[in-house]
Amino acid sequence: MVKQACDELLKNSEAVFFQYRKLLTPAQWELLIAIAKENEISQITSKNFVGKYNIGSPADVRRITKALIDKELLLETSTKTKTIYQVYDVFLSRWLEREY
Repeated sequence: MVKQACDELLKNSEAVFFQYRKLLTPAQWELLIAIAKENEISQITSKNFVGKYNIGSPADVRRITKALIDKELLLETSTKTKTIYQVYDVFLSRWLEREY
């Protein structure tokens, strides 16, 4: 029942999620998808992450990450040992995982 409610919520939110896509560059959209698929990432410019999703150079990823944080689409959380990046909207993240 809960899964069905979540699926319905994601379906009802699709129009909003597609609007995000129109507002972002293709590179920003691809990085957002990559982070959603990972759920969270701490080494956002690592060779493994950048190569796995073919999202450009580490410098590109840093620049795009900053833009997505400024647009409040990425959440940046710092701890004593690392910084973690996640898609800010959990529902958007789940939708990206499911659709891409």
